[in-house]
Amino acid sequence: MVTMWKTLSLAVALTVCLLGRGDPAAAQSQSGVDTDTQVGVSAVVRGQVQLSRGQNVVGRRVASGEPIFLEDEIASGERSGMQILLMDETVFTIGPDSELTIDEFVYDPATDAGKIVASVTKGVFRFITGKIAKRKPDDMTVKLPVGTIGIRGTIVGGVVTPDATEVVLLGPGAVNNAGETVGRINVTNDLGSVTIGRPGYATTLVPGAPPTPPKLLPPARVQQITSELSEEGDSESNEGGESQSNADEGAGTGVEGSADADGEGTQSGDGGGSDDPQLLEQAEVLSGQQVAVSFQNAVEVGEIVARTQEIEEEEEEDPGVESLIAGVTNTISQLDTQTGSFHFFQSTVALPGGGSYDVQLDLNFASRTIGGGSSSVSINSTTFGTGSFSLLSNSFDSGVDGLAVFDSQSNITFNCSTFGAGGCTGAFKGTLQNANGNIAGELAHEVTIHETSNATNTETGSGTAGRFNGLSGS
Repeated sequence: MVTMWKTLSLAVALTVCLLGRGDPAAAQSQSGVDTDTQVGVSAVVRGQVQLSRGQNVVGRRVASGEPIFLEDEIASGERSGMQILLMDETVFTIGPDSELTIDEFVYDPATDAGKIVASVTKGVFRFITGKIAKRKPDDMTVKLPVGTIGIRGTIVGGVVTPDATEVVLLGPGAVNNAGETVGRINVTNDLGSVTIGRPGYATTLVPGAPPTPPKLLPPARVQQITSELSEEGDSESNEGGESQSNADEGAGTGVEGSADADGEGTQSGDGGGSDDPQLLEQAEVLSGQQVAVSFQNAVEVGEIVARTQEIEEEEEEDPGVESLIAGVTNTISQLDTQTGSFHFFQSTVALPGGGSYDVQLDLNFASRTIGGGSSSVSINSTTFGTGSFSLLSNSFDSGVDGLAVFDSQSNITFNCSTFGAGGCTGAFKGTLQNANGNIAGELAHEVTIHETSNATNTETGSGTAGRFNGLSGS
């Protein structure tokens, strides 16, 4: 399955190299964003999918193999859907009656650095994170009408309606282009945040309320969401009236002779198509992947549904499991119910520029403190060399908005071998969350390092540290 996605990504890369904007007049949006930036390609289109670009608010029908640009507004009709592959191998899929926009996209293929911001305003969606989120998870965000999804390398699905938004974790999985072994998402709005770390668990957002605590979705509901992303839509017709699906040879590529919903010959226009034989060949490669994608969808649905059924059985045997759902961020009030002293530790956490860091952090429920003692971060970085800085003791009361999220340890100057005494500055953010049936059973951490005299020379790594009995110095 990984090989299949690599093949698809290669086809996208080849197609992107060949496709051109062809519409200089639409290169600047009303917001001032350079919409001449191509972000990806429409890999699979089924049924009626409309694209609005720039001032072309009426929209036009999208075809498989067509370039997608920044701020293109994509809307699907009934029994329709679309799959978009971005330049960094992130994959977005929308189902019937759905709307998606790529608001921001910056990508450097040499380093995999970049940023993705996408908006889902309506309907059913799924995304598989790519290279940008793998390098730095915080650089990818999906906006919803009443909240946002922060990414930790994963497969996510959801449904957006006028009344509520449902978000479900669908991976880890072998098809995850980010290469992460564990999927995790943070769902946030102005009133709160939850972290989901188990496939099949979901949260719901409604106006005027924080995200609901993660809860296992019934297997039938998971299957309903995922199946809507892969069900067959209406077939397309060419100018001669001959019916053909997107999976057949000659699927729409935006060239003259495609048809609109009434079967009348139209031209995609707006720079979306080409009669270049090499382009058409590559577009057909993309369109031909639909069979493989449909097979992938079926496998994913089966695996996710089977796992949620297993979890349901586990929770029927032990009803207390749900109150300690793995990956959920703890509150300060939860910490105050605990006793004992512990420390968290993780070594060789990868840094994007090469090298790694180690982290250890004390947790003392009796004194209501986190950090202090032997708590520290040690780096062995290709960019910054070796060095370390201490993590000072902080009261539980310093948690952000009543949550066990501690981010006050910033602008810590320390010695590093590359830039000398005081040449490096570090910052640390730690989040306590449930794991292994324990409140504060693990630590999600993020470390940022930059050159003291040049803040643009920076890198950030993140990981999850396990909990051990006793303080680190004992």
